Amino acid sequence: MTEPVAEPVTGAPTLRERTTLRLGGPARRWVTATTEAELVEVVSAADEAGEPVLVLGGGSNLVVADEGFAGTVVEVATRGVASDVEDDDPTCGGAMVTVAAGEPWDGFVATAAALLVQGIGGLFLGVGEIASLAVVAPVTEEAGKGAFLVLMLWLRRAELDGILDGIVYAGMVGIGFAFVENIL
Repeated sequence: MTEPVAEPVTGAPTLRERTTLRLGGPARRWVTATTEAELVEVVSAADEAGEPVLVLGGGSNLVVADEGFAGTVVEVATRGVASDVEDDDPTCGGAMVTVAAGEPWDGFVATAAALLVQGIGGLFLGVGEIASLAVVAPVTEEAGKGAFLVLMLWLRRAELDGILDGIVYAGMVGIGFAFVENIL
């Protein structure tokens, strides 16, 4: 068994608080980077000093020992969404969306889906801005997850022997969505 890492910086979160699986102990040093320049500066300085670095995004699919991390954790907290539409760009119909690494992915996907639904559905239903943000975005995202689960259960129905199988499939779908939302 390894020795525990030094106590975390006062007021800094432990890795347990930032990972989906709620695993991990303290870090020797914790830095929250809110700009790209700060992120590059902190990682470069730690690299030059030969100190281990863990760049932490949303924390999904990350497993850290309860002893902690004997280096610098750089929590990426950059925010922002930018779009660029160029008529002469053949990719994506000329539209490009850039999302900062620290932007909450669930919120971005829900908002993008709501804008799509409003763009299409708004032609027929007249969905307003408040309804789009409060109702259409979460309903669209959760309905998509539910539809995928129902499709998986329907396609694999011959393999389902009991309720436990359904629970396992539902859990696997949830893990898959967490991976897609936090990694891609």
